[in-house]
Amino acid sequence: MIKVQTVATPSGAEISRPDAVLMLISKQVPYVPSLHHDPSTDRFDLSLLVMPRLASAEGSEKRELIDVAENQAAMEQQDASKPLGFDGRVAWFQAGGLTGWDTVEETLVTEADLIARNPELVPLWPEAFYEINGGLIASTRDNSIVVRFDTATLVAGRLDRYPPGRRPFAPHPVESLLIEAEPVKADARASAWLRTGVDGDELRLDSPSSRLLVFRRNTGITTRMLVVARVADSGQMLRSVETGIDNLQQILPDATFPAFIGTGPATTKSVPEQMITFVDTSSGTVRTESLQFGR
Repeated sequence: MIKVQTVATPSGAEISRPDAVLMLISKQVPYVPSLHHDPSTDRFDLSLLVMPRLASAEGSEKRELIDVAENQAAMEQQDASKPLGFDGRVAWFQAGGLTGWDTVEETLVTEADLIARNPELVPLWPEAFYEINGGLIASTRDNSIVVRFDTATLVAGRLDRYPPGRRPFAPHPVESLLIEAEPVKADARASAWLRTGVDGDELRLDSPSSRLLVFRRNTGITTRMLVVARVADSGQMLRSVETGIDNLQQILPDATFPAFIGTGPATTKSVPEQMITFVDTSSGTVRTESLQFGR
């Protein structure tokens, strides 16, 4: 029996940790081809990819793929699978329910674990609203109950009100991390300084004092290349590196190993491949890895 083999790709935005990048990876379960194939019967497996920022030349062997959910329906996978953020210990995400990866114990944590440790919070579930804001926070829709969970024990502490900083909309994964800059080279397009975080200050580097400039360079009539440059306070470009990315989709800032996620240039033989590129700000070396599995 012939089955259609599928490719695993990232599902939603990524979670940034000081030492690693975490992302949900979705893969359609292989299926038997048919002229009358019903897409509503498609099923997807969900995994968590943990990719270290610092890795050897064999970095792809160091990454870890952790099974999270199996056999999800398409709508369930698309609507309910999204990262929430990192609370300092646990990377939290929605995957058919609240799930977290404890980076200390290296185990999965679920909403059932929160309920077991906090039986007095029955009114909070099953419709809790979750967000990362100084830790994992859960609240009712009317904010009549607001709690923050301890990162180690998962025990909830009551809050008088929802802490400031709630965003009505998710920040843009690229624009919120860049500050517009004047081009430093004639062929530089859309030049911008990298921020420390969402709507943060310019990311500063030492020895020598400098900043990171992100811009695009035309490589053809319809193709571009994302370039990252280290620029001294004097305006001198110390070095620049090509990332291999044409269409930038997300930035994960870091003073040592910032990461850039996007697709490479399109070719006549294949669709653009999704990839992640880590830039070593000290040496200028680049590490690029594919985010498509199963090819």
